[in-house]
Amino acid sequence: MACKTESGSRNLSVRLVAVVCAAIGFAVYVNSLDCGFCFDDLSAITENQDLRPDTPWVELLRNDFWGTPMHIEGSHKSYRPLTVATFRLNYMLHELEPLGYHLVNVLLHSAVVYLYVLLCGVVFSEVWPALIAGLLFAVHPIHTEAVAGVVGRAETLSAIFFLLALFTYKRAALGKGEQIHLLSLRLYNNIYQLSYSQLAVNSSQLECGG
Repeated sequence: MACKTESGSRNLSVRLVAVVCAAIGFAVYVNSLDCGFCFDDLSAITENQDLRPDTPWVELLRNDFWGTPMHIEGSHKSYRPLTVATFRLNYMLHELEPLGYHLVNVLLHSAVVYLYVLLCGVVFSEVWPALIAGLLFAVHPIHTEAVAGVVGRAETLSAIFFLLALFTYKRAALGKGEQIHLLSLRLYNNIYQLSYSQLAVNSSQLECGG
C-alpha cells in the first residue's frame, strides 16, 4: 500500500511539473500571436486552394502540402493531409486571420511539452530531472521555426503522435493490454505519417525492439 501511495504521489508530481512546463512553453511563444504569415506560410495557406470551402475534402488526400496534385512532376511530394486539414479548420473559423493559426501552433507546442515531461517522468526515477529537461525543452530556441512559423505545425503534430506512440509501446512492452496497445501504436504511427511524412517511423521496428 505504501508503494502504491508513493507511486501515485510521484505521478501527480510529474503531471504538475508537466503542466508548469507546458504553461511556460506557451508563455515564451505568446508573442508570436501578433505575427502574420511569412515565407512558406504564403504558399501553404494563403495560396493553397485546399483550404477553401469549395474544394472537396478528398482533395487533401490527393494533393501535397502545397495543394499540388501528387502525380504532377512539379509536386513537392510532401504528403501531410492531416496538417492541411487543421489549416482548413482554421480557415473555416476565421479565414486568413493569422491569430488563430498561431494560437493553435502555440497550444500544440504546449501539448508537446506536456507529453515530453511525462515521458521524462518514465525515463528518470526522480522528478527533478524531468523538470529540468522539460524547462529546457519548453524554452529552447530550436523550436522557434516550428512554433512561430505556421507551416511548422507539421512538426509539432508529428511530435505529439510520436510521443503517444512511445507511450503505447511502453505499455504494450509491459504487457498491459498488449494487443490493444500495439493496435494503438500502429494507429498513432499512421497518423504521424500523415502529419509529417518525411519523418515517418516504421512501427514494426518498435514492435520488434529494433
